[in-house]
Amino acid sequence: MRRLLLTTLFVVPSFLNGQITIAAEEAANSSVVTYDKEYFEKFDAVTLLDMLNRIPGVQEILNKSRRERDSQANFGAGASERGFGAGGDQILINGKRLAGKDINIDDTLARVTASQVVKIDLIRGAAEGLDVQSEGLVINITLDQSATQSTTFWRIGGRAYLGQKQAHLLTLSHSGSTGKLDYTVTAESERKYRYSLRDEQYLYGGSDIVARQIDSFTPNRKDNHKLSSNISYNFEDGAVLRLNGLYNPETQYDFDTRLITYLDESFGPAISVVDDTLTADGNRKLSEVWSNRVTPTKWEIGGDYSRSLGVLGSLKSLFVFNKENRDTGKTFTKGEGSTQYLYKSQDTKLNKSETIFRTSVSKGLGGGQSIEIGGEAAVNKYNQSFQNNTRSAKGAELLLKNNDDVKIKENRYELFANHSYTISSQISLQSSLTAEFSKISADNFFANGDVDRRNASFKFLKPRMNFRYDVQHRTN
Repeated sequence: MRRLLLTTLFVVPSFLNGQITIAAEEAANSSVVTYDKEYFEKFDAVTLLDMLNRIPGVQEILNKSRRERDSQANFGAGASERGFGAGGDQILINGKRLAGKDINIDDTLARVTASQVVKIDLIRGAAEGLDVQSEGLVINITLDQSATQSTTFWRIGGRAYLGQKQAHLLTLSHSGSTGKLDYTVTAESERKYRYSLRDEQYLYGGSDIVARQIDSFTPNRKDNHKLSSNISYNFEDGAVLRLNGLYNPETQYDFDTRLITYLDESFGPAISVVDDTLTADGNRKLSEVWSNRVTPTKWEIGGDYSRSLGVLGSLKSLFVFNKENRDTGKTFTKGEGSTQYLYKSQDTKLNKSETIFRTSVSKGLGGGQSIEIGGEAAVNKYNQSFQNNTRSAKGAELLLKNNDDVKIKENRYELFANHSYTISSQISLQSSLTAEFSKISADNFFANGDVDRRNASFKFLKPRMNFRYDVQHRTN
């Protein structure tokens, strides 16, 4: 593997006014570790993601975000949590989580320039004003929202592998402010190539005689294009509205496996061979091609709204609407040239969507205590159809062997109350009580017209308590 080109360009039309210098330090009696701009100067950090990669202990949280993204891309529905929940992301921006599920936070961090960052806080234990409950470590990033700024971010990259075509990576992102409106628009295009070779030999009994040999070659290509945007508006009364959008048009995954199997017939038929050919030494040769085409399309709109309610506290609301369509086609052929024929085809169509709305009211009670009361509603839909067609030999009719159609819907509701109590700089207590109500319906439609319908309902309480004592060692 050889990397031919990797170039990153940044164009900044206007810089932030003023310079913010807050010393990075860890208070002796605090569970909050603060890193400011001066800490990152020696690393020449360009983006927020560069800054986070330089903080000890943060790498595992970033890796978790990447694993969740890859899991959802590879396995589709079910790979991520339903709804928002109380835990959520461990990386927050200005105390708030990103209002999105498909909008990956790792990509968002890479589009924020280091000049926009005021400080990064690593919080262990309870902390007021955050959108999630602590599950060990929460990272809160404070961005400068006071200065008018305009930033254009370019990233151009290329990569080539020996024996393969060149891949590319293009990213263009523009951020700006006008009055009380802040916005970011990003366009991305990426193409990846890779291939795998496979060479297997099956020995006859305990001898060194090769009874069967398999050679395969699998080239893999992936095209991905995304358009995303973030808009934030600050109202005169202090309320803030943020909107996020993602449009991921048809993404193409192509990979063909070309499989050649050689059989030594003197030891009997190792496998069933149909429409095969003879090699020069009289052995059997079976050629197959397994082709795969995956074309997913997804979009998402999310947002959050916060405002003060005076003596009642503060209101926070989040919502997300997303949808994904994924078509997967697989074909299996045997033979070569004029003898080649299709012996199996499989088609899968997946449609899934999620609608989430969460709102809460939080209020400080004095003495290091705060309480949050709210609710969440989430509707998940998962529809999938599968068809499998096969034929027994060349010239035979292609017959429908499997035809399954599944539709699943879940309505889930939560009522929750969270209490945070900072007893001292070393001791904190978090407690919560969540009531969850869920109703799931699943319909299975068969080719003969029969329908298998199943319904299930769940109701339960989820109490939670987190007592934290930070042991600190001092040396004189």
